Amino acid sequence: MVVQVEKDLLYATFDVDCFASLQTNIDTMSPSMVEYYLGDISSSVEDKSYINKSNIQQTIALDEYSIYKDYSDNLYIESVARVDDGTLSLW
Repeated sequence: MVVQVEKDLLYATFDVDCFASLQTNIDTMSPSMVEYYLGDISSSVEDKSYINKSNIQQTIALDEYSIYKDYSDNLYIESVARVDDGTLSLW
C-alpha cells in the first residue's frame, strides 16, 4: 500500500527539515520507533496513492516501509508486506 504524505508532517515527526536529514535521523532511532511513526502517519491518510516509480528521485528503504521522494518533491510511504515462508528457526 502506498500513501502520499504531507512533507511538513513527515519532517515534523522526525524533527528534520529536508529529505537528506531524514535518513540520518532515522538511522539514529530504534527501528521499532521508526516503524511506529511511519505506521501512524500512513494510517492517518485515508486515500491510497499511485506512485510512478520511474519518477522517484530518492528512496529510504527500511525493513517494513519505504519512503520515496519524487522529482516534484512529493513524499510517499509504502508499506512492504512481509512474506512468511513457513520455515522454523532452529534456535
